[in-house]
Amino acid sequence: MPRKGKMDIQELLRPAALGWLFRGYLHNLRGPLQAALMQVELLENRLDHLRLAEEDRKILKESLERLKGHHYRLINLLMAAEEDLSSEEEGPWSLKEFLEKEIAFWEADLAFKHRVKKVLNLEDLHLYFPRRRLRAGLCALLGALVPALGEKEGELEAELRARREGAELCLRWRPMELSPEADRLAAAREILSPEAEVSLGPGEIHVIFSHGTS
Repeated sequence: MPRKGKMDIQELLRPAALGWLFRGYLHNLRGPLQAALMQVELLENRLDHLRLAEEDRKILKESLERLKGHHYRLINLLMAAEEDLSSEEEGPWSLKEFLEKEIAFWEADLAFKHRVKKVLNLEDLHLYFPRRRLRAGLCALLGALVPALGEKEGELEAELRARREGAELCLRWRPMELSPEADRLAAAREILSPEAEVSLGPGEIHVIFSHGTS
């Protein structure tokens, strides 16, 4: 039996395989979504030729527009995720946009999406940073907070502001506590180093990006 607190290698095999195949899963998901979007657009084009009461036509048209919007959003998220898994480019990237997308990604956790109040005060700063590591670091930071915040119906505030050189991101939350030894926080420190320094204070995380902004 594996020792307490240690994962058996067999427990790691399936997650490791899924991680390796994840990019392929994203690509395979995008294909059916694009096909469904095409069908929605075809139906939208035929709408004027259908015998419908004007009020019914208006309701159907509005519903199709909303459905198209959902499809475009999902397709864009999948494309962005595919790019993040392979891109080694250094930007400059919009840190505001990256953070907003990462929060949207974590809203797959429905408790976080519906029960956690989010307050975003983000300057639109463009940062030079390896793309894949930037997304992975932000993912680790939010991953340290999201599960417990959803359980406690807490609040998350993100503030992004310029510094003389680089940028500062501050994540504040309540009411949970976060250990300085939290695995995902440690992972974020390692992923973002040496270009950024991650520090933990009472109810907040500070990330100082030392690379220049544009």
